[in-house]
Amino acid sequence: MSDTGAQPGARRSSRATAFSTGIVLVVLFAVLAVASIRDVAPESSPTLGGPVPEVTMPQLGADAPFDLEALRGQPLLINFWASWCHECRAEFALLRQFWAEYRDRGVVFVGIAIQDTWDNAMAFLSATGADWPALFDEKSEAALAFGVRGVPETFLISADGRIATVLMGALTSESLSGALSKLVGDTP
Repeated sequence: MSDTGAQPGARRSSRATAFSTGIVLVVLFAVLAVASIRDVAPESSPTLGGPVPEVTMPQLGADAPFDLEALRGQPLLINFWASWCHECRAEFALLRQFWAEYRDRGVVFVGIAIQDTWDNAMAFLSATGADWPALFDEKSEAALAFGVRGVPETFLISADGRIATVLMGALTSESLSGALSKLVGDTP
């Protein structure tokens, strides 16, 4: 009789183990799926070579909305970020360094906060010392128009208004230097 009493507990233990294993597998597949998206080569971006989407949105720290169309004719770096993104926070020091070098060469930097709150985005800007225009994409309309797959993601726009380079994931000094040099014509 004790054997029959042990069977339901053993079944529950087997079910719990199977359930736990299933959860672990689902999490593993989700992590692998996200990792594969983040490792996509920039050339595979569907917006590469296309025109910069026409978007107007609120500017953080300013009263008037900001229209990207007003910057046509200038090379642009557009960086999508979020205050909760650790990689975004880390790369802002690099962005500040390159902004100091390239703004005198006519490149305009624009940051676009997505999937965030206004207050958190403002606190992030204050903490990172960013002094380029920062926009707030409350409904992710700009992110969708650009085809953003995650943050951070950076788009370099040629002076003729075309998406020249897409850098997915955290920027490195090498990737940003190469992309900006190419944008301003320093390299073939």
